[in-house]
Amino acid sequence: MPNVFVDTNVFLYRVDDRDLKKRDRAISLLSEIGENITTSTQVLQEFYFNATIKLRVTPAYSLQIVEQLCRQRVVQITPTLILSSIDTSERYRISLWDSLIVEAAAAGGCLTLYTEDLNHGQKIRGVLVQNPFL
Repeated sequence: MPNVFVDTNVFLYRVDDRDLKKRDRAISLLSEIGENITTSTQVLQEFYFNATIKLRVTPAYSLQIVEQLCRQRVVQITPTLILSSIDTSERYRISLWDSLIVEAAAAGGCLTLYTEDLNHGQKIRGVLVQNPFL
């Protein structure tokens, strides 16, 4: 399997006991992808914040997951990426945060982006959006 980009919500569902169906799907998807995960510094930050604040996952366990993700391929959010994201946000009428995810996926050479935040099947900047929870 080629490198794929995984958005924050997939990692959050992995540790969320409130929706067992989505949790099981996230665990299964991440297992299928294996070592081919690409993510970004934005995802690392969003995961830690949302896991500890919204899901009340312990900081120690949240940190452990972030450390695991840091061993995968991580795209740095740079000023150039931010400028590209502004264009993508305007062109596709999506939020800046979502466009940063798309741009990071493209910069990471990913053809697929797993997220539930964008339209399933939509192609943006050469990246195919797939919602694994449909």
